[in-house]
Formats: sequence, C-alpha cells, structure tokens
Amino acid sequence: MDPAESPLIGRERELRTLSDLCEKALAGQPALLVVAGAAHVGSTALVREAVNRVLRATPGARLARVSGLAWERRFPGELAQRLCSSPSLRSSAPILTGDADPAGTTQRVLGRLRDGAEGGLVVVIEDAQHADPMSLRAISSAVQRLGDEPIVVILEITDVEASDPQLAEVLRAHRASTVVVGGLGADAVRDLARAHGVLISTDAARRLAAFTGGLPGLVVQLLEEFPGMDWETSYDSLPAPRAVRQELETVLGAAGPGVRELVTALAVTGQGTTAGEVAALAGLDDMLPAIDEARARGLLLVHSHQGRLALAFTNPMLAAAAYDAVDLVTRRRLHLAAAQRATDDFDRIQHLAAATQEPDAALAEEIATLAEAYAADGRWRRAADSWVLASRGHPDRAVSQRCLVAALDAMTGAGDLHAAESLAHEVEAFPGNARRDIALGYLAILKARRGEAEQQLHRALAAAGEDAEAEAAATQRLSLHALSDVDAAALLSWGERCLAIADRLGRPDLPAAVEVHTLLGLGLGMAGRVPEAEAAYHRTLEILHTGAQRQRALMGHGWLELAWDRPHQAIQDFQAAIPQAFWHGSSRVALWASGWLARAYLEVGDWDAASAVVNRGCELLDRTGMDLIAPLIHWTGAEISALRGEAAQADWHVAQALAVSSEYMVTRLPTAMARGRVAQARSDADASLHAMEPIATAQRPDSVDEPGFWPWHDMWASALSLTGRLDEADAFLRPHEERAQDAGRHSAASRLAMARGRLTSLRGDIDGARGSFETALELVEGLPYSYLRTRINFLYGQALRRAGKRRDAGVVLRRALDGFSALGASVYVERCRRELQAGGAAGTRPAGFDLEALTAQEQAVARLVAQGLSNADVARELFISVKTVQFHLTRVYSKLGLRSRTELAAHRGELTEVTG
Repeated sequence: MDPAESPLIGRERELRTLSDLCEKALAGQPALLVVAGAAHVGSTALVREAVNRVLRATPGARLARVSGLAWERRFPGELAQRLCSSPSLRSSAPILTGDADPAGTTQRVLGRLRDGAEGGLVVVIEDAQHADPMSLRAISSAVQRLGDEPIVVILEITDVEASDPQLAEVLRAHRASTVVVGGLGADAVRDLARAHGVLISTDAARRLAAFTGGLPGLVVQLLEEFPGMDWETSYDSLPAPRAVRQELETVLGAAGPGVRELVTALAVTGQGTTAGEVAALAGLDDMLPAIDEARARGLLLVHSHQGRLALAFTNPMLAAAAYDAVDLVTRRRLHLAAAQRATDDFDRIQHLAAATQEPDAALAEEIATLAEAYAADGRWRRAADSWVLASRGHPDRAVSQRCLVAALDAMTGAGDLHAAESLAHEVEAFPGNARRDIALGYLAILKARRGEAEQQLHRALAAAGEDAEAEAAATQRLSLHALSDVDAAALLSWGERCLAIADRLGRPDLPAAVEVHTLLGLGLGMAGRVPEAEAAYHRTLEILHTGAQRQRALMGHGWLELAWDRPHQAIQDFQAAIPQAFWHGSSRVALWASGWLARAYLEVGDWDAASAVVNRGCELLDRTGMDLIAPLIHWTGAEISALRGEAAQADWHVAQALAVSSEYMVTRLPTAMARGRVAQARSDADASLHAMEPIATAQRPDSVDEPGFWPWHDMWASALSLTGRLDEADAFLRPHEERAQDAGRHSAASRLAMARGRLTSLRGDIDGARGSFETALELVEGLPYSYLRTRINFLYGQALRRAGKRRDAGVVLRRALDGFSALGASVYVERCRRELQAGGAAGTRPAGFDLEALTAQEQAVARLVAQGLSNADVARELFISVKTVQFHLTRVYSKLGLRSRTELAAHRGELTEVTG
C-alpha cells in the first residue's frame, strides 16, 4: 500500500495544527506553510487529510495542486509556470511564458493567486524539494505581498536534510510556519499494524517503531512483505524493508571504489566498530576516502571512541539491509576472519556463532560458560546475549531451553524489558520448572505485575526441591518482591534465607547471595535498624570495588543517605550509580538511582537539575519498559511542573504514573504523592485527600511509615485539616511525630511540625501554630533543604497573616517569596504576592524596643541571625561557640521584646544601620 493511502493514524496533533493554520490563512491572513518530514513518513497523507478538512469547512474554496519534478530543477521558473497554468487559478488575463526573471515571475504568481482567491484558495506543492529554487522564492515572495486574500500555500518537503542550500534558504524564511512530521510512537505503530490486519503487543510495536524510526510507510512495507513474521518472539535483527534495500543498492551502485567493501565489512563487524578494524576486514589500505564518501552519501556516521574513529550506520534498517546484501559465502568468510582478529571474547563468540551454519554443541557450551562468567560479574546484557546464542546453537532441546531461560533472567536483570518480554513469549511455552518460574517472576516484578510475580516465585520455591541454587535465586527474587512492597520485614526474612543457603553450599559468591547483600542494608534501614544498615553497606561497598553489584550497592546506600538527611552524600552515590555503561550494569538500577537523584535535587533546591534527570529518566523508561520504577520518576516531574505552572505537563506525569496499574506499594506511594502535590499546587484539598486516601486507609507494612523514606504523612494530615477533619489530623500526626523524633529524622519531623502548625492555626491557636512552625524551621536549620524551608515559611506566613499578625507575616512571606522565586515555582510566587498584598504594611516596633541597649557582641549576633544565618554559622563567623550564640540571642530577644528569629529578621535594616 502507498504510504499516502495508508490509514492516517497517530497524526491528530499534526493534523489539528495544520488545519488550524490553514483555516487562519483562509480567514484573511494568507500564509505559506511548510510540511517537512523524512521519506515514508506519510506527509502526503497528512496534507491531503488536512486540506480535505479545510475545504469541507470552507464552502467555495478551491484547490490547486502541483508537484515538483526533479528533471525541471535546472529550468528557473518552471514550477511557477505550471502553477499559473492550473485550471483552479482561472483568470481572463493571458498566461505569460517564463523568462527566468525572478521579479517578473513573482508578479505573475501574485497576479494569478489574487485572481483565484475569490472564495478561498488552497495551493499544495507536493515534492517541493524537487522544485526549481526560483519558483519557490517567487511563490514565497508573492505570498508575502498578498493583503488579506484568503489564500494558503503548502509546501510539502521530503528529506529536508538532503536538500540544497537554495531550498534551505526558503525553509529558513518560513521556520515559524513549519509543521515537522516525525516518526510514530509505539502506540500508533500498534494501531497502524491493527489497521492492516496484524495484531502485535506494545513491546513488539516499540521494537518496530525503534527499527523503522516510526516511519509509517516502512512499517506497512514490513508488515506486508513479511506476513508470516512472528513479531513477538523475534529476538534477532528485523529484516530491512524492500525500499531501504533498493535505496542502499542504488547508492552503492553509484559509489566510488572501496565504499561497498567498507559497508559490507561494517555490516559484519557491527555498529560502533573502530574504523581500523572495519578497514582491515575490508582489505582497504587507505580507508579515509571510502569513509568520507560513505558519510557524504548518508550511509555512515563517524565518531570518536577512546581516541579512535568508530563507524556506525545511520539507522538500524540500513544496517540490516547492508547485512542482507552480503552473500552467505562472503558472510561466513568475513565472520571467521573477524573472529580470528577479535581481542574480546564476546566479539569472538558472536562472529563464530554467526559463521556456524549448523547446531554446534561444543561451541554452544563454550558460549554458555562465558555467559555464566558475565552473569557472575553482573554484566547482564552480555550474559543475556551470550545465552541466546548458546540456546540457538545447541542441538539438545532441553539444554537450549535452559539457556533461553537464563537469557530471560539476565535480560531482565539488564533492564531491557522490551527484549525480555520478547524472550518471555518463548519461555512461557516451556515445561514448568523452578528456573523458568523464577525468570518469569523476576520479569513480572519489574513490569509491576504483583500478583503474577508472587504466584510465579512461590511456585518456583515449591518446585526447587533439592536444587539449592534455584531455591537461593527464588528467595533473592522474593526479597526484591518484598522491597517493591516496601516490606522491610519480608525483605530481611527472604534475604537471610538466601544467605543461609549460600552458607550451606559454601558459596558466598553465589550470584543470588551477592545481590541480596546489596538489598539487606535497605531492609535494615527501612526497619529502623540504622547502625546495622550502615555496617551492612560499609561491608558490601568494601568488598565490591567494581562491577554491576557495586552499582546496586551505591544506589541502595544513596537511598539510605537521602532518608537520613544527608542529601548531598546521596547525590554523590546516585550520580555514581547511574552510568550503567561504566559499571556494565543495569538500566533498572540506573532508573532507581535517577528517581531518587531527582528527589534529592528537588529537596536541595536544584530544580533544573532535577528536571533534567526526570527527562533522561523518561527516555530510559520508554527504551526499557521498566514499569515498576515509572511512578518514582514521574512523581518529581509532576511536582515540579505543577509548582512551575506547567499544568499540562504535570497532568501528563500524573497520567504516566497512573498508567502503571499495580498493587506494589513502591508504585502506589509515588503515584499518590504525585497526585497529592499537583492537587496542593491547585489549592484543591478535596483532590489531595482523595489522592492520599488509598495509602492512608490501607493496610500497609510498618516500613512504609519509617521516617525519612516516603514523605507522605504531612500531605495526608494537611488534607485532613483543610477539609475540616481536625481531630482526625491530630490523631494521625501524634504517633508519626513521636516516631520521627525518636528516629532523629529531622526533615521528617520538620514536615510533621509544619503540618501540626497548619492544623493548630486552623484551630485558631496562633501562638501554638507559631511554636510548631518555628520548631519546623529549627529542625532543618543547617540542613540543605531549601524547598522544605520555603514551604514552611509560606504556610507560616499564611497562618500569621490570617491571624492578623501582618508585620511578622510580611517578613516570613518575603522569605518564602525569595525561596519560591529562586526555584522558579511561579504558582507559589504569585500566592506569596497575594498574601503580602492582603497583609498590607508591616506593623510597628514592640514596646521597649531599643537597639542601643544591646552590647556590641549582642548586636553582632542579632545582625547575623537577622540575615538568616544559623547559630552554627554565626558561631563560625564570630569565632565563638554555638552555646554563646544562643546565650546572646536569648538576651537580644529579651531586650528587644521579640520572640523569634522571624521577628528579629523584620528589623534587619535597622540592625545593619546600628552595627554597620
């Protein structure tokens, strides 16, 4: 099917934009619009549908259509002449012949457009990249000279990047009215396949979208060209569509010496191979001319890797087409030659497997041994790829199945769940056994399918029997299952059972046991056993110097650091744990670290960094399909977007979190908090209450309430208070306040004191509220929680203002205003300003206020405290002890008739004058 005639799927946004621009032009604001996209993207179908909509909505409007012709490009004015001859541009004036006069051509086009404008005129120039440049310039100039005629001209441009400078000049002039048509996403590709009678899963659709760039014409070609293809279980490379194969052959046929040999060698060696290796395999003594020509023809990308040139095809379809073009004899010869030259075992076995035409048990077992070594080192992706090779190459069906089960488990560990789901479709058909169920259960955890995971893992445990290693693996996965439930007691129980099995086997290096060690510290921390958690991670990090397991340990340790009010140390751990390529590790761990790194950045006030981490995390989520971690990433994205006034983006993040339908607490908690924070930003207490209710009223593990880990309690208490349920809020807060105090978690205690201040102020006890808010501020004094401090100041100032304490409220609200301004939290900046405006001018001095009564030391202390310095900072500044600062501060309050740092800050200017 012609892409232009394919069903128009996944283009509603572009269609709406283009239709709106056309309607605006036909309303008397003439415009030239550019619709730009790659070949096979379906821009022709998009333009035709948009034009049809506009013509239906504008009775009497006419359509003139003309196509650019490549063989006319050298004849200036040819396309303009054909346009002027269109029957739709009827006119009594004669049609003048072209004379290559730009000004004259512009005038003729302008005249024809004006003559044909009655009732509305739509001009479509298809394949405008083939039009002669003078015609395009003339048409553009003519549109600029139109008055209020109802005219729209649409240039449909394909392969913009391959266009010449003259066309680029025209495009630059119309950047503001350009609609760029990109590839379809996975959902649209799945819908497109369904429209062509092919039902595929979301994961298969993602794979097709990534392979084809989401170009609908190529997706349709693949579906029609390979009707028997199993899109779900195909782990190997997808075949190139016919159009790409033909385009490649056309380019190679016209290329100079060495280009075909270079492309063939790269197709065999694979993406990212160094130029020297490719050239050696191709037999090229001087590789640079061939590389330059291949790059100029759009075949290759060249980049630097560790100081050497590396080559890659410009897209995966081109790589597949190049490999398909190599005859089998040449392919085998080149693979064997590459295997001999390989310095890396993984590369060597890949080439040997590709060169082997029949099943080879010896080679398959060698590959499986290598896969086990990779797994022991935590290099899960290499382990998975190696086990797949072993499975495909082993003649024994039972051994082949065991290898593929191991591949599924390793691929899940690597975090590529799209590839894992593809393997799972095969593994699910295998006879049931412990190893199979462990692998499927592991995948179910990371896809957030709690019920399925629990069923698979307990069945695996029952089936393990005398297989102690399988039992250990099942218990390790159950500890991860418990972590996803935020159930510290279960995590520790399963983890300790796993370690006991390893001890019984005399195998402390058992992979399951090593992984458990990276989790136990988290379990101990969430159980409130802080010294033991510290010791556990200290031992683990001391042993694991490198590799993916250290990546896991750093992530877990960072999570504890964040919960224990050490956000800067947490940031260091998370930053170290994210680059999985460095650790040869897992995108799963990188995503966990990214989620908590974004939270840490949010708390310390670096919201731009937090947003950047969220954006990278969203991209990785899309690439990996890691549903379990998605709500954690979107929680921070939703909160920042809501506070910065980006309502649509906040709603998108919430929708993405809600799309993960799971009973795991590790998904329910951040989803509820994302919804609650967005509701708070909109001053919707009822929505905030509704968002948090499933967490607050459900049975939950005790570790969900461990102070510092999941800061949801203040949100629930505030929602209760704001909806008039003050006694419930009071009863809810009390045990959590005691627990946070006993644990020494200052940020958690501060949040609860903030909620207590709001509750107390709503009861009309402003003095009690003042005490709670001051306590909240004191608890985070010296801690880098600028966001929390700003929130406290806002609620404190709001309470003071509504109690009639205008002067004090003004001081506190200005602090909040400064804090929210620095964060870019425009929603609360505006609220601070409204509160300040409602509060009017600050009050007068209290009775007995006399700055001259202060000693020189008291004046110095008072001045620095009024500037916002903590007691510790003042002590360092004045070279005195913290106790001495507190002594002087108490005397300052007494002499000036003040009660708090907030009141003292109101007189900062006067203190500066006296002590300056």
